[in-house]
Order: sequence, then C-alpha cells, then structure tokens
Amino acid sequence: MQATKDNKEEPKINNNNGENETIDKKFLLQICQDLDRHYVQPRYPNAFPSGYPAEFYNQKQARKCIEYARSIIKYVKNKITEISSS
Repeated sequence: MQATKDNKEEPKINNNNGENETIDKKFLLQICQDLDRHYVQPRYPNAFPSGYPAEFYNQKQARKCIEYARSIIKYVKNKITEISSS
C-alpha cells in the first residue's frame, strides 16, 4: 500500500488476470471507501470548491477506480458462487 496526502494507506491490488485472487474484507472496505469519494463530486459541477470535475481527475485515477471496481465485482461474484454452492 502507498501513503496518501492524508497519511492514509492507499489500497494496492496485485492483479493476476483475475484468477484465484482473494480480497481481505478489511481491504475490500478500504477500496469501497476510496471509490465512495469519487461518487458525488464528479457528477455535480458545484461539488468542488473551484473548477469543474474534469480538472480533478486523470487517467491514472480512472484506471485505479476501474481496477477497484473490478475487484469488488469479483469478490461479490465469488461470494454468490460460494453461497449458491452451499
């Protein structure tokens, strides 16, 4: 994990083509919290103190969010399979 400006650790996903990847529940919560910060602000032009949403996002951030979302989806699919098999 990497430290961010507010001294919180940023979740880092090691992706091996999505095969046999397990996600710790604590880690899952961290990536959900990180994605939550990106929910309201990009949708509302007045959510930022100045400027508009496009000024605050770049391709690196977008890729990170997509990677986190894929990990969450994978976790949920694995849980559904696990529950269905029981």
